[in-house]
Amino acid sequence: MFRLNKFFVSDIKAGDNILRNGFVPVFREDGDADHGVLFAANGTCKTTLLSFILSVFSPSRQRFVQHLQSGGDKSLDQYLIPGRPAIVMLDLAMVLQPTLFETKPVDHLVLGQLLYRHSNTPDKVDRTFFLARSADFFDTLRSQWDGLLDQEKPYQALKDFMAPLIQQTSSQKEWEETLEELGLDPWLIDRQVDFARTEGGIKDAFRFKSEGDFLSFFLGCVTDMEAAKELRERMDQDLSKMKDRPRKRAQLDAVRSLKERIADFDTIAALWRSAGKAIEKWRMQLGEASHLLHGAEASSRTELEELENEQKHAEDSLRTLRTGLETTRSNILYLEHFCISSAVEEGEKSLHRNHGESEALKAEKNALLAADFMADIRKNQAEADTKDKALAEAGKEINPLQEKLKTLAAQYHLRLDADRHGLKAAMENLCREEEERKQHQRAVEKKQQAGEILRQALEKELENLNGRIRGAEAGRTLLPLDPGEEPSAALDRLHGEKAGFENRIIMVEKEMSAGEEALKAQDRNWRRLLEECSKAQGKRSESLKAMEEEADLRRHLLEDPHLVRIAGTRDMEISSAELLSRLDDTLVRSEERLRKKERQTLQLEEKLEALDQGGGLAADDLTRRLLSYYHKKGHEKGIAPGELKSYPEYLADLYPAPEILARYIEGDPARFTGMMAASQDVIESILEMPPPPWLHRPVVISTPCAPEAVSTVEQTLIRPLTPEVYSRQHMEKVREEYQKTLEKVAEEREEARSLLKAMEGVSRNLHAYQERFPDAGAVAALRERADAGEKKLSEIKAAIAEAEAGMEALSRSKTDLESRYRHLKDQLADLSRMLQQVNTWVSSFADLAAWEEEREKKTLEKGAVEKAIRADGKTLTELKEKELRIFKDIHICKSDLKGLDEKASEIMRPEDTELKTEEQEEALSMDLQTLLHLHRAARETLRQMSHTLGIDHLGRELEDLQARIARLQSEFEAFGRSHSFDGKSAENWATRGFRDRKAYLESLSGKLEGLKESRIRMETELEHKKKDQIRSEALLSEQKAKGFPQDLREENLKDQDTDALLHRLESEKRRQQTDCETLFSRSERLKEKLSFLEKWRQELRIAMAENQTFEPLWDQDSPRHPWPDLLEPGRDRMASIRQLLEEIREMAAAERKERETGENARRRMRSAFDRLQTHLQDDACRHDLPAVVDALRSHDAESLGLQAEDLIRRCEDIARNIEMDLKITQRFMDSLVDRLLQHSRDYHQKLQSAARELLPETVFIYGGKPILRTGVRLDFARYQDAFRQSVENWLYQLMQQNRLPEVNPKAGNGLGSELLYQLLGAASGRENFGIRMLKCDDSGSTYEPVGKDLGSGGEALTIAVMLYTLLISMRKKRNSASEGRIPAFLILDNPLGVCNRSDFVDAQLKVAGNMGLQCVYFTGIHDRESLELFELRTAIRKGDKKLEIDGISYNCLEVTELNVEKTKRQVNHHQAP
Repeated sequence: MFRLNKFFVSDIKAGDNILRNGFVPVFREDGDADHGVLFAANGTCKTTLLSFILSVFSPSRQRFVQHLQSGGDKSLDQYLIPGRPAIVMLDLAMVLQPTLFETKPVDHLVLGQLLYRHSNTPDKVDRTFFLARSADFFDTLRSQWDGLLDQEKPYQALKDFMAPLIQQTSSQKEWEETLEELGLDPWLIDRQVDFARTEGGIKDAFRFKSEGDFLSFFLGCVTDMEAAKELRERMDQDLSKMKDRPRKRAQLDAVRSLKERIADFDTIAALWRSAGKAIEKWRMQLGEASHLLHGAEASSRTELEELENEQKHAEDSLRTLRTGLETTRSNILYLEHFCISSAVEEGEKSLHRNHGESEALKAEKNALLAADFMADIRKNQAEADTKDKALAEAGKEINPLQEKLKTLAAQYHLRLDADRHGLKAAMENLCREEEERKQHQRAVEKKQQAGEILRQALEKELENLNGRIRGAEAGRTLLPLDPGEEPSAALDRLHGEKAGFENRIIMVEKEMSAGEEALKAQDRNWRRLLEECSKAQGKRSESLKAMEEEADLRRHLLEDPHLVRIAGTRDMEISSAELLSRLDDTLVRSEERLRKKERQTLQLEEKLEALDQGGGLAADDLTRRLLSYYHKKGHEKGIAPGELKSYPEYLADLYPAPEILARYIEGDPARFTGMMAASQDVIESILEMPPPPWLHRPVVISTPCAPEAVSTVEQTLIRPLTPEVYSRQHMEKVREEYQKTLEKVAEEREEARSLLKAMEGVSRNLHAYQERFPDAGAVAALRERADAGEKKLSEIKAAIAEAEAGMEALSRSKTDLESRYRHLKDQLADLSRMLQQVNTWVSSFADLAAWEEEREKKTLEKGAVEKAIRADGKTLTELKEKELRIFKDIHICKSDLKGLDEKASEIMRPEDTELKTEEQEEALSMDLQTLLHLHRAARETLRQMSHTLGIDHLGRELEDLQARIARLQSEFEAFGRSHSFDGKSAENWATRGFRDRKAYLESLSGKLEGLKESRIRMETELEHKKKDQIRSEALLSEQKAKGFPQDLREENLKDQDTDALLHRLESEKRRQQTDCETLFSRSERLKEKLSFLEKWRQELRIAMAENQTFEPLWDQDSPRHPWPDLLEPGRDRMASIRQLLEEIREMAAAERKERETGENARRRMRSAFDRLQTHLQDDACRHDLPAVVDALRSHDAESLGLQAEDLIRRCEDIARNIEMDLKITQRFMDSLVDRLLQHSRDYHQKLQSAARELLPETVFIYGGKPILRTGVRLDFARYQDAFRQSVENWLYQLMQQNRLPEVNPKAGNGLGSELLYQLLGAASGRENFGIRMLKCDDSGSTYEPVGKDLGSGGEALTIAVMLYTLLISMRKKRNSASEGRIPAFLILDNPLGVCNRSDFVDAQLKVAGNMGLQCVYFTGIHDRESLELFELRTAIRKGDKKLEIDGISYNCLEVTELNVEKTKRQVNHHQAP
């Protein structure tokens, strides 16, 4: 709670006095704000200063205190100096909870207003309200005030200086809202403004005319007025909603009666409507059957035409395709014949070439054989010449022979060089040939590689094409195609079938939707009927239960002895309000008797307790309390309870005789209420202990003394009748009497409590009975509702049975439709799957023909490429063989060269021998071996010539050689005659070696053998091909005879690849054969379909003829019956049309029967309509329900029969609305009563809380006493039912009086006050709570009713301050949400002028301080005793200084601060700056 810590006021005037730099601290040296007093003599701005301080919180000029005290003559602006700013600044402080860093943290809030009265327009005053949350701002502005005031424009300088440090506004409304948000509760300051209307005016503000005025004011102070206003508005709204209950009840009875009569009419009309609906149902269903038959007939006609066209087109296509197939066969035969003829011709040519090659090889073989002869002859001839020449030279010198030997050596080396040169040339030729071969091989390999790449590419393309074609063919085999049907045609067919299925599914879905809606409607109707049945059963059960409960309650109430005793008879009317009133009065009296017995019991128990505690009648409460206090304290110092007793008890222990007791007690009566200590030491120990703070009178404590030491008092005594009253025996006797009386009273209390409990039970039962059955009509209505509920329940059960039968039929139909729908969906799914399959195939393989054509083309290209690759491979093989041969020849040449080199070492080369030309030619004409042989022979001859017998041997050798030559020549001539050969070739071969000739001869022999085998094979193949040629010619002649000639010509085939062409024709033949088979199967299937469709169409025409009476019908509600699907594919169509025909016949018979039923129901309905019209003539019915009656009179029998159910529902809606209104108003009543009771508990709690607030014990006389007392306490748990009934009665009274209690700041919370008094009357029958307020007299125990005068001015002001502190304390608890930030200070104008008794002022300050309130008094009374009670005192007096402003001289006022601490520190006089 905020306290006023200090304030600063400057530059305000009052007359010719001015207050500048008025700083007033209201805190002690330790910084805590405390009570303070400001003394100012009259004319020194006392009231003016108070007015400006309060105007900070209550800114309205009309609430300016000087304005109020002067009756409106004075205003705020006349206390301001024109052109000179003035300021009022307050520092509020609140001590917060201790924190980790501060044990006593303080929150400061600086509030104030800056005022400026313009010099040019004195009536204009600017007021700026500001706040700052820093305590430093207060000191900063105070220290800077004079400097800012001395500037050229002081007001603007002040505003500029303050702006960044404060939150400010010039709007009074906004300022009040800001204070409200801060929790500063402007209402409290407004009350202080009211207190300041006169000096000490707080005593007048708390004067009340009655207890009711006080309670209204009290609740207005301590409760939430906004909630009270909201409650009053809620009461106003709810009471206005509950005014039409009687009229609505009459309307409810009328509408129920009319509903029953319309329901009776509707029972008959329902038969007529049912027949009409059945007729309409059959008519619509038969119309749907006609629609389905017409649609199926039109569909069959269209389908028949389509099938006929399709059949014709299939047969034409089949004929065309067969002609094309035969032509293709003829072309294949002709192409085969052409190929065979070409093969025969090519075979003959190959055979001729083979023969030529064989002859050439034979001639070359003969040349080789001839070369052998020629070489042998030459060798022998040369050898013979040598031998012959040697013989001719025999006997001569051997020099010629040596020359011959050198010549032969030179010839040998010449031949050797020639052979070497020949071999080198041959090797060079072979190398050139190998290079050429390599180039050729590379070219062929490159060509072969390109061909291989092309072949692989073609293979990939063919593989891709074959894969696609195989995929297409595999996919086509899986397609749902009819025999002979193309995928594109199948796609069109499936689209048509799918559209048909979708149409049928749509029809079935419509049937299912209609059936589902009908089933849902029937289910809703069934559920509604079940709900109605449940509700009807519940209502019937409730009615029966209510009737049983009513009978039971009535029987119990009639048999109750208490109620019979109160009524005086057993034939009482239980619903009588008088009986309830008499019972409540009796109950109140019984409660009062019980409370009286309880009070007696409590008093007796207190007396017995007092006897037990004090030991006699003389010991009072204070003495017993003081004994208990010292017993507890004395236990620590060793004082036993027996050493300190009350005076009578101690005497009774010492002196049993009553006379001696009487002498002691009557000798010193003051000691009678005192204590007796066992010794003086005990007394000294007691005196060392501090007396308790609650002790408010002296108590005598003494030690025992002898009887003769007791002296008689001088005053006159009033003695008891007998001294026995002081004895223990008398106390025991009194205790026994009290105990007997207590037991008797306890028995009487229990009897009264039992009686009250029984009567309360009777009261609750009677209240409950009358709440439910307020009159006899309610009981009769209960019986009528039970009968109506029984009738309605029977009707609902019949309707439920009918609805269940309809639901079962619809469920069966739904099951059939769902089965049919699933079947169609499955078929559609299969069809969609097939359609998707065909569509996917068509979209994926649309280019199948192009793929096949491209495959044929690629196959032919691949064949040509492979053929070229094979040719290249063959060439490469030949080149590789040639390579081997060349390398072999080169190797041979190298070996020969090496051999020549070796042979060169066999004969030494002559160095000086030159050969002649003929010798060179001769040497070159012989081979090297011959020359070697000749050289060896010559050398042998030379050797032989060097011997004597050598000539004979040479002769013999010469003869042998000549004979051999002759034989060889003879054989060569014979060979020449029998074999032809090329002589030149033989001559060439003769010059070569024997091994060369032999190797080549072996090669020629192998070639000749191969040619021979090839020739035999070709002759065999040629013979077979000629036979095939003859067979193909016969087949071609047969095709021509059939009329299918080929369309190929020989001149067109010469330049084409016949293999590719034959392959293409074979493929075309296979395709045409497959297409022919497919078309044939399709044609047969179409014939079967045509036959079935014609039979089905005939059945349709028969059904249409039988149902021609009903026009075709199909609307948004169709189908109304689960019709068989007439367009279902397959043989099931015949079964569907036959099933439909049977259903049509059954429906037609049912329709005729319903027409007869409808006519009978119409006659009965018209009679019931006449009876209803007679009832509508009743005036009461027309008065309560005019609109419904007018609507009924506007109908005839047929229209009412159609709309009776709507009218019944309308009546039910009206009744339901009325019942709902009645229930709502009852709920309004219950809710309002609950809310009022809740608020009343809060209000009562506030009152009880105020009564529990005690004055502090330190307050003289009044310590420990409550400020308020209440005589009666409300028991909400006990009287809950009585309180509810009482509040309801009070609300009805308010409705009758058309008024509401007031809730506003002036009148207080009159609603809460009147509500509490209403509950008080219901609980006890009293009119007042007995609220009393403490009276400040010398006794300290006097309480006066709050409506009476509280005494003199000082007494009234003191109790008013105490009451205000109580209100502040309780308002703080109410505003706990704002953390107690309320202004906890009370500023009063001259209260000491009304109350200057120091004990009263001390009581005010102590009570206020104990409840957290700070008192700041402004006074002009110099009562030193009262002023010294304040620790903080400040004085305002006129100083010696003068201040002239605008030519006007003002007296400067000075503020003097005087602080007086409890520790009696030195008083400080402080002159304000």
